[in-house]
Amino acid sequence: LSEGKLKSRFSKIIIQIMQVNSLSDIVQLEALRTIWTILAFSGRCISEFMSHPDGINSIIKAMKNHRLSEQIQECGLGIMSCIATIQKYAIRLARSFGGSVMSQLVDSLSYPCKSGSIQILTLNALFRISSAFISASSLGIFVDRMHQYFAQIKKEKMNHPTIAIDIITETMSTHRTVSALNVVGCRLLWNIFIPAPLDACDETLEAYSNSVNKLVSYLHTVSQKHKENLSLHETMVCLLSKISCYDGSMLTEVEPFVV
Repeated sequence: LSEGKLKSRFSKIIIQIMQVNSLSDIVQLEALRTIWTILAFSGRCISEFMSHPDGINSIIKAMKNHRLSEQIQECGLGIMSCIATIQKYAIRLARSFGGSVMSQLVDSLSYPCKSGSIQILTLNALFRISSAFISASSLGIFVDRMHQYFAQIKKEKMNHPTIAIDIITETMSTHRTVSALNVVGCRLLWNIFIPAPLDACDETLEAYSNSVNKLVSYLHTVSQKHKENLSLHETMVCLLSKISCYDGSMLTEVEPFVV
């Protein structure tokens, strides 16, 4: 096959193989790894992959059927992160597929991965998706969706206004020794941080204040652990700057922050 024909048919061929061998973790892993590699080095193939009716569903199915395989989880998340580099497909990941992509991403944050590699890929995918919504002037829609899915995972009865911030902070804290994870976590938080509505009730305002203070206290701690990491310090300062621009009073209960 010529390069052009191969690129135009790769999704159909690999997805058929995945469907026939859905119970084989080896086949699923190699298939996902191949898709990830192709999408990472050939952006043109992302459109072709997204045009396949079973493309994303096959990825989600493989991740759910082989949840115990850390490598399969990584490859699946890597694919989503690649797809999210293109704005229209990033938005589609969040809005379509019956919510399965967002549910999978949110669920992956709590995956038991000591290295934090799965969490890094998840946070990066969410960061790219949120950036796409910012470009489309629809960030509020994405943030609302994030809160809904986080509430479902935590089995909260109400759509807590800051649950996404709380869980991302918790994820960063769990992997506080992994500087790369904390960098992308700060970038995502910078994207999704939206101030409380002007007409917010006292309960909502208190939730915002508690979440922000927990976050800033954690940033103070992790900054001391990674004193030489300029990238982390830069993203932390940008995040703090955005928070303080909205409501500096929320930071009054936090110790003086010195990097």
